[in-house]
Amino acid sequence: MSVSGLIEGFRLTRMQFARDRIIGDSQVRADEAQVVAIELIDAAGRVGLGFAQSLFLPLPDPEEIERIFRAEAWPGVDLEHLVVHETGADFAEVTEGNATTWERERYEWDSASGTVTAKTLDSNVWAEGSRWDYRITPVEGGSLVGVRLERHGKNVKGKLIGALLPVVGKKVVTASLASALKLA
Repeated sequence: MSVSGLIEGFRLTRMQFARDRIIGDSQVRADEAQVVAIELIDAAGRVGLGFAQSLFLPLPDPEEIERIFRAEAWPGVDLEHLVVHETGADFAEVTEGNATTWERERYEWDSASGTVTAKTLDSNVWAEGSRWDYRITPVEGGSLVGVRLERHGKNVKGKLIGALLPVVGKKVVTASLASALKLA
């Protein structure tokens, strides 16, 4: 059975419980098991479930687990430059980036129209009015993702990167989206 759908959200649940027996044939003993359940939720409300565990070292706190998960989903974003400030039913305010560029954005999404907008609130290179607009359209076997990017450099670095975007932007954006969507 093949089911496709856009991943609309996720839940991470951290669990810790006593483990008082030998594990398998290896004769390994651990006093506690540390587990995180990863639930991916699509637009129809279907949930895919996965687990990660550590027998010998404690898992980080839930906020750190979420930061690590987001960094794995979006590898162009460094953990040091990833802060989730606020979330709601149809928005998230996030600072993300890397050593070269970072920005605080307000993401807003509309599941019915298949659109996501990310507006720059603050950045080390992009001025107000900069934004990303995504349109996701279902097609046979998956989804078509359209991207519109509007960038306004706020300093020399931003203007230089902005001038290079028409030359290399499509390749970079396509690679970044392909990497992020592999999880879906």
